[in-house]
Amino acid sequence: MWKLLSALLLIALILSNVFHIYLHLDHGVTQSYQSQSFSDLRNALQSYDKICDVVVRGKTEGELMTWAQRLSLDKEAFVKEGALHLQGLSIRLDADKKALECFHTEY
Repeated sequence: MWKLLSALLLIALILSNVFHIYLHLDHGVTQSYQSQSFSDLRNALQSYDKICDVVVRGKTEGELMTWAQRLSLDKEAFVKEGALHLQGLSIRLDADKKALECFHTEY
């Protein structure tokens, strides 16, 4: 009886260890893919910032508001502290209310 119980406990211990090793390997692979995805996203955002700077530079606040309305963004665009803010993207305005540059914000 004791031999059977010992054998069952040994098998349970080995199976649980194999399962934990599998979980750790799976977690490592998942983190690698997630890290690569974040890196790709960061690179894409940097590219979009450069494109945005070229596209909006020199546009007036009115033109930018019209674009925001045409794009039907979920949140309304608003001007605060010298920048036009729309859905995580902000466009810095100069004293003449013309666009200078784009930058990301979280509000």
